Amino acid sequence: MEFGRLENIDQFNFTFPPNHPGTAKILGGTKSKELYVYVGAPIWNDPGFPGKIYPAKARDKDFVK
Repeated sequence: MEFGRLENIDQFNFTFPPNHPGTAKILGGTKSKELYVYVGAPIWNDPGFPGKIYPAKARDKDFVK
């Protein structure tokens, strides 16, 4: 198997694990009427990534932005 790839997803368990007991304590307060969702991407152009995540000779233009 290559890292991050599955040959056959039929046997992969996609269910979430049970909630941690502390989750209700943290999130169990008063619910807000407003919802804010922040969506962003991680930084994929770290200079240490070539040779680890990207091929060793990857250039900046090859990085996911």
